[in-house]
Amino acid sequence: MWNAGTDFSQSYTTQMRFRVTAEEGFSHISEGSVTMGRTSGDTDVDAAPVIVAVSSFYLQQSETTKEQWDEVRTWALNHGYTDLAVGAGKAANHPVQSVSWWDAVKWCNARSEKEGLTPCYTVSGNVLKTGMVVPDVNWSDITRQKLNHILADLSSP
Repeated sequence: MWNAGTDFSQSYTTQMRFRVTAEEGFSHISEGSVTMGRTSGDTDVDAAPVIVAVSSFYLQQSETTKEQWDEVRTWALNHGYTDLAVGAGKAANHPVQSVSWWDAVKWCNARSEKEGLTPCYTVSGNVLKTGMVVPDVNWSDITRQKLNHILADLSSP
């Protein structure tokens, strides 16, 4: 993992350019806005539509395999993630299953830390490692809308 602050140790200038790319198997999702709440396809009639700004992020191109889950989980259990589910899978190269949304969020934080990145899911400034809280954002709405835009872009000539 490259770290410009460490590798260049204050020897960089405003004239330098850096190009940050995702590791193989990830796609960059550009920043934008999505509408959450009562929109076409959503069933919650009490949720008024709200436009939310979403920062750019990287999305893994395939589902997390049981092997990936186990590797990160083993690391996580030794680094403060005390209640991360074992999960299940038909084979090591099949998608992990039988994990909750909370487990997935904690796993993502653990993977980030394992790879030297900053975990992105926090509660009151604390990294979400154990327990659960009510999320502020319905990520399924964001993911669905962003993926629809990606698919539309990919199918455009």
